[in-house]
Amino acid sequence: MYAAAGYSGMPFTVHRGTLKTAQITYEGFSGEVPFTLVLPEAYDPDKEGGHPLLVCLAGPGMPDTMILEPQQVFGFMDPSDLSKSQVSGIMSRAKAANLPLALLCATCAGHPQMAELSNTCGRWSDWTNGSANWETFTVKELLPHVREHFNVGSDNPAEVAITGISSAGQGALRFGLKHPDVFGVVCGLSAAITPTAKAADLYLEHPNDGVLNEDDFHANNAISIASNPAAQQALKEHGTKILIDCGGRDELYPYAGAEMLHRVLADSGIEHEYRLGLHGTHIGSDAWARDMYAVDFAIKHITRHLRGSDPMDAGLSAHMQGVAEGCLEKWGIAKLSHGEAMALVGNKMMK
Repeated sequence: MYAAAGYSGMPFTVHRGTLKTAQITYEGFSGEVPFTLVLPEAYDPDKEGGHPLLVCLAGPGMPDTMILEPQQVFGFMDPSDLSKSQVSGIMSRAKAANLPLALLCATCAGHPQMAELSNTCGRWSDWTNGSANWETFTVKELLPHVREHFNVGSDNPAEVAITGISSAGQGALRFGLKHPDVFGVVCGLSAAITPTAKAADLYLEHPNDGVLNEDDFHANNAISIASNPAAQQALKEHGTKILIDCGGRDELYPYAGAEMLHRVLADSGIEHEYRLGLHGTHIGSDAWARDMYAVDFAIKHITRHLRGSDPMDAGLSAHMQGVAEGCLEKWGIAKLSHGEAMALVGNKMMK
């Protein structure tokens, strides 16, 4: 059943459901994972190709309804109007862009050993002990389920975005880097990125007898994934739009991992956007603005895909390309691709 909802004058429809799964099997689990699906005011069950979809992964311990009510944690409330929740900001921006965007929020909260076992590879991942396969559940079960029962999502990844903050930001990056055929727009905010490509480089005592499984680490650490040539090639082929955002004074130091991921992507010629917020913290007062920037990032790139390039931008770009090529030839400078130019910067930094 659909439930009508209007938050801060923003009309849309909310569906709360559960999906039974065998992927999450820890003792005491009911077997059903709750999710919240928000449908736009202009929802059309017969829309060709389905409605574009933004997937929001819930942060540590937060429910799937976190998007519906104002929450101070992570700044999920508009500081200019504390009655406005995350969903109102998302849907109002989509409506302003004339994009009939659907919104899906899922949670991985509840595992009795969440704090300990999730350290093996991350909350939003397939866990080492097999008791919580959140990645498989989300990609192979949840998304197909909402596509089957609602006209949302698409087989075209350019119309599906994913975002998250903190450990959910880590999950969003992991899902996007590993599944560019599913998610065409990826936003990782204040993401818990381990700044190394190899588990052997870690100097942390680990709850699993002090040993990290190298295979699990390589499969789930964003930097390890981004360092894989096959993953790099897939990201380039799909043209995945990636946003990395982190506060420069985040108390948990994820900016170190964000910086390293940025350099790995840049040196590999993978285009992306990287923002290091001046004085930004993990859940400070600027969190709403940074969260909404990610929403605008997703809306912009989905909209560009659906509507095609702007004729004026295309004309100006062609003009500048001609000017640049003429100057390079005149000055005797070799023409470089984006990847070649960024790799050259990286090589100079390493010397």
